[in-house]
Amino acid sequence: MKLLSLKITLEYKDLKGTIEGDYEKVWKFVNEFLGKIRNVLREVPIEEIYPINYELLQNIIEYGPYGPELVISTKVSQRNGILLALYSFGGREKAEKIFETVRSWGIHFKNKKVFQARVNDLKKEGLIGTENGDLVLKIKGKNLIENYLRKLKGE
Repeated sequence: MKLLSLKITLEYKDLKGTIEGDYEKVWKFVNEFLGKIRNVLREVPIEEIYPINYELLQNIIEYGPYGPELVISTKVSQRNGILLALYSFGGREKAEKIFETVRSWGIHFKNKKVFQARVNDLKKEGLIGTENGDLVLKIKGKNLIENYLRKLKGE
């Protein structure tokens, strides 16, 4: 019985590789290659992966000495506050910093457990993730908050 032989070539930026062999050999190669891509992406600032549109933040967020400040009078939900804070930090920040920023905007949580529950909900929805101890805005969350910002601006 002849075994299935596969040949694939993968490329990402400067990373290139070709493999030919059975399913298990190719599977292992692909996973190792994806690991190399992940390592490259960890070194890339989040805004280079998918740029933050700072024009959307104009007249909504101003950057002060202590970080982003909310300058609109519209009430912002806890959920949108977390996403907006994370977005205004460029898509990546420590949870504690997001918590303090959102609280400074007048968006309150009964306690940190409630904040963490909101963060967990956002993770389950695929809007944010965690990487190297930071909260990271995922593309789905970026798109959602950008649509929210456009709505706030009346676009």
